[in-house]
Amino acid sequence: MLAEGARLKVYQHDPEHPPQSIGSPNRGKLRNAMPLPEGDSWRLRPMRRRAWGTHTTIAALVDAFEAYGATYPDGPKIRMGEIAKRTGGRVSPHASHRSGRDVDIGYYFKAGAARQFIRATDANLDMARTWALVKGALKETTVEMILMDSSIQRPLAAWAASNGEDPSYIDEVFQSRGKNGAAPIRHVKGHVNHIHFRFHNPRAEELGRRVASYVVIPKPVAVARSGGGAGDAVATSYVTHKARSGDTLV
Repeated sequence: MLAEGARLKVYQHDPEHPPQSIGSPNRGKLRNAMPLPEGDSWRLRPMRRRAWGTHTTIAALVDAFEAYGATYPDGPKIRMGEIAKRTGGRVSPHASHRSGRDVDIGYYFKAGAARQFIRATDANLDMARTWALVKGALKETTVEMILMDSSIQRPLAAWAASNGEDPSYIDEVFQSRGKNGAAPIRHVKGHVNHIHFRFHNPRAEELGRRVASYVVIPKPVAVARSGGGAGDAVATSYVTHKARSGDTLV
């Protein structure tokens, strides 16, 4: 759990300078960002200059992580990937992670926390802990989508359905079940070794829209990729954005 002082720091921000998520996750900026603090249930990577987000994103992460920690107090820590730089913009090698709403988190493995993000499979994935994290985000936060390779979605959905979850809820949230084309848990190529969360931040996005015309956003940099994939066609966002060739959700 966070100490009270740390929690106040997470949930409060300067009312005269509120967070602003400007532009799209694939071509955006971030103003008045907040850092993800340390916590008992998660572990920050050494590259902390990429652990900044909007107020809503950081608060949502803390809520989801603490819910996981309450369920698994002795479990391995959540392994954080990258969120965004303090001022947003390009974070190599990602095409998104530019406006403070995208977060990469490692999967849980049966052997405990891996030293690095590795490929998850039906054989090595800790279904219970991974589902606890995903379900916590779905139930307790303003998560917009969760990107997860379909090869991992299928066994995770089957595990959840066979361990007490309502099958209709599983059909609703997993795209791989084929019952809901707009399911929040979606397949995008490149998410076999980490989970990608994108949060909806209504206030930060609205403030971002208001100042967008006054902020210079660099043109997107071409990202080398081999072949095509479902990720090339998915670009969901709640901000005004004209899709451009090369946009992805990675």
